[in-house]
Amino acid sequence: MNKKELFDAALNAVVNGAPHRLKLIHVTSDMFSCYSFMSVSWGMIADIVEALFKIVHPKTCRGKLYYLPYGNDVDGDDDFHDNGVEVDEQDVVSLHCEKCKFNPKSMAKWRCIDDEFLFVHASYLSHISENTLFMPVASLNDHSIYLTYMLGKDASKWNVFKFLWNLKTGDHLTFPFVKVIPVVAFCMQPADEGNVIMSVDGEEKKVDNHLYAHVSEIQAAIMT
Repeated sequence: MNKKELFDAALNAVVNGAPHRLKLIHVTSDMFSCYSFMSVSWGMIADIVEALFKIVHPKTCRGKLYYLPYGNDVDGDDDFHDNGVEVDEQDVVSLHCEKCKFNPKSMAKWRCIDDEFLFVHASYLSHISENTLFMPVASLNDHSIYLTYMLGKDASKWNVFKFLWNLKTGDHLTFPFVKVIPVVAFCMQPADEGNVIMSVDGEEKKVDNHLYAHVSEIQAAIMT
């Protein structure tokens, strides 16, 4: 697309496009605070440039994944997989997640997965690139964060290859070793503290202790 075509497309979107609300995710850590519109990643997907190399040499990340399920009840939904165990309020507060705006009584609904992960990827849009359908059920303003993860014990070379090969079509989510949980908030706490690399909207971020994110009350508006 040349400059004139790009200008015409942008002008047409402004004149004839319809505004749509876009959910924003407030992301905080001990080293930064920002708003995100696309995704947060830890592990393989956070460094997707090296993904092909990691098929041969899969590297896992040890840590805890805390999350608050969307609607506080995912056990009855066969479309999603929940391996977490419930944690009490003190566990969550100890992670410095008190910025969460939910009722403190709901903290008992938080869950935790303490394991080795190949990756953890929190997505809020259907596509992470023009030709990569990562989360088909996601919409612009559905108030959900879709946590997707693969455990280290499932990270065989063949499984990693199948996951990457099917990213364009969305079929990567059909494999039993890929878990998806709709949530409204989550907190990732690496076991190895100090300069852990995560990704927010494709930009590398250093995390020293933990990263916390929740659906924000602030929204953006886009023209489509």
